[in-house]
Amino acid sequence: MVFAGAGDKAFCAGADLKERLGMTLAETHTFLDDLGAFASAIEAFPRPVVAAISGAAVGGGLEIALACDVRLAADNASMGLAEVRLAIIPGAGGTQRLARLCGIAVAKDLILTGRRIDAATALQVGLVSQVVPAAGLKAAVAPRV
Repeated sequence: MVFAGAGDKAFCAGADLKERLGMTLAETHTFLDDLGAFASAIEAFPRPVVAAISGAAVGGGLEIALACDVRLAADNASMGLAEVRLAIIPGAGGTQRLARLCGIAVAKDLILTGRRIDAATALQVGLVSQVVPAAGLKAAVAPRV
């Protein structure tokens, strides 16, 4: 299975953080439970799951990508957990998956700063396994599925 955005602008930009800030505690719990269940279902899927990341993969979008077995990035990709800049903790298991995938130091850097990294940096820290030109992303994914 392949997860990809509809175009080059974003893989997934995550939730509307302004909307999330206005949610009640119960609504927030339901939202996070649903997102966490979705990420866990991706992780538990019995066949390989590939994230084809083009453009932005931020917040919940990055958490979805982290749940995939393989992450390939277009050279225009950027990734981060932007919600922490608004004092919102990533709630779909992304903090744990990021630490397991990239190590504690990289995970702490991204979680504590909320900074975005580009595709080349994501490759360097082990977040993605390959970076390809944006026009070649679909072709790079094909042999893996």
